Amino acid sequence: MSNAELLAELIAAAGLAPDALAGRSYLCNDSDSFLVPLHEVWLFTRPILERSKLEAILDAIAKGVALPPIVVAYRYRLRNGHHRLAVSSALGAASVPCTYRRR
Repeated sequence: MSNAELLAELIAAAGLAPDALAGRSYLCNDSDSFLVPLHEVWLFTRPILERSKLEAILDAIAKGVALPPIVVAYRYRLRNGHHRLAVSSALGAASVPCTYRRR
């Protein structure tokens, strides 16, 4: 099963619409985070996404629970948060909360 198929299945199971985050981002638990347009985050690897992590993120979004921001480096290269980024993209988010970390 591809990552896209897995996400579609889990989004439906969570009772969320595919455009649940359209034009916005998920709730973030870090007040020092900043929003970056989703299309500006650089993803250099295509990880195999873990079902349990995706389910936990979708459950938190469905319940309105705040999640940690993704971690980016220079030019918004993704360092941590592949699952949150994938879920945000699948739910039509316009941006994603980020924190910056040097290498």
